[in-house]
Amino acid sequence: MVPHKTNKFFFELGENLAAIRTEAGLTQGQLASLIGVNQPVLASYEIGRRRIPIPVLIKIAEALNTYVEDILPIKKSQKKRGPKPKIDRELEKVKFLPDDQQKAILNLIKTFSKSNRKAS
Repeated sequence: MVPHKTNKFFFELGENLAAIRTEAGLTQGQLASLIGVNQPVLASYEIGRRRIPIPVLIKIAEALNTYVEDILPIKKSQKKRGPKPKIDRELEKVKFLPDDQQKAILNLIKTFSKSNRKAS
């Protein structure tokens, strides 16, 4: 990569990381603690000053309950996968709810998907 493009990549990577972290409701300090770095190191990742090592990027994705590819600065049209990351992350949280709440959410999803099929 040309140095300018490399800098842009890490700047955009940091922006994506900060946005996903904020969406997850975590502070820099909280996420840093979860991935085993200190807050200034995480801050330097988010502003693109430091390159994120791949093993750390994987830890970040796991801590944010997302995929590495969602953090990478790849155009949305280049991504090929299922539900949007936010929906996917929320569905992942459902696994930890009590059975009766899981069933209620499943019924809601079925209701919406049935009504969507009828509208088509």
